[in-house]
Amino acid sequence: MWWRDRHSAITFDVGAAGLRAVQFRRRGARTELCDALQFELPAAGGAPPPDGVDLATIAHAVEQGRFIGRDVALVLSPPDVQFVPVRVPPQVLAQPPERFQQAVQFEVSQAARRGSEEMELRAWPLPMAGNQQPNVIAVTLPAAQAAAWCAAADQQQLTLSRIDVAPCALVALAARTWPPEDSESWGVLDLGRRHTTLTLVVGRTPAYIRTLGACSHDWTQRLAAAFEVPLDVAEELKRRHGIRAPERGVRSGG
Repeated sequence: MWWRDRHSAITFDVGAAGLRAVQFRRRGARTELCDALQFELPAAGGAPPPDGVDLATIAHAVEQGRFIGRDVALVLSPPDVQFVPVRVPPQVLAQPPERFQQAVQFEVSQAARRGSEEMELRAWPLPMAGNQQPNVIAVTLPAAQAAAWCAAADQQQLTLSRIDVAPCALVALAARTWPPEDSESWGVLDLGRRHTTLTLVVGRTPAYIRTLGACSHDWTQRLAAAFEVPLDVAEELKRRHGIRAPERGVRSGG
């Protein structure tokens, strides 16, 4: 039987300290890695760089790897995307996807005090929502920002075909490698350079996403102060030895 090769978009995990790029292709029944690259942004050992997605940097990264095509996807974290819990009438949860989306978009626009046409939005029901508690969580992105990224990609002869959100992507990956029970509660802690994102999950459904002030740069600064070494040396020490919980995963008393 003849099989047509298929490949994913070149997917970029956009972080404050750098970019990660990966692409897969399917050959028959096999999934193969085209390439996977990591690019550090300037001043990775110093103060956190400003926010923003630089499509020119992404276009340069595309040229460096053994990638196929010019379709790209972005994986974003807060504050580039926002998570908004809302409550909709219970009967809305049983509506067709389009009606459900419209109802959630109305509630989110009311909470955010902006027009529904001003945001891109995806939403899903929350498991085990109590009375008067949020029963839906939405992830939003300003529509103008999405349009600007698409235009910037076009200027670089790229096609921005997909935008994913890092907390949900990490949950999906973890659930594939460690399948949870439907009612099991667990979490993902994404320690980033600017901040940390905590995602609490029920089964396979992200139920609570919160951005925390602690970040990996804080650990670098603490190591630099403790060992009296420059920040770049402290960053290397942190990456070499990692950050681990105390034995048994609990803080020592005292």
